[in-house]
Amino acid sequence: MGHKLADDELELYRRVDEVLFYVWDPVGVANSPAARDEYYGYLPIVFSMLQDEGANASIIAAYLGLSVILWARHIMRGKSHGYANEEETHGGVSGSGPRAAA
Repeated sequence: MGHKLADDELELYRRVDEVLFYVWDPVGVANSPAARDEYYGYLPIVFSMLQDEGANASIIAAYLGLSVILWARHIMRGKSHGYANEEETHGGVSGSGPRAAA
């Protein structure tokens, strides 16, 4: 975040953080204090969406839902191929895992 938040913005930011961790929690880590930063990557985006007058609950829910789908797809690709994801297996540009580092 590039600037200091006003008190009301800071309160909103904190509440978004709590909702993402304790309510949304797609990974199921809300009972683990060690995972408190699990959803910090989503926080600035959702916060900005809430400040944008064009964003509503449906748009934010769609963003979060798509994020979970993409995350799950990434995990499933890793499991289905062991070392490589779909792009590597089919000659794509990007990849991860041991073969990508070689």
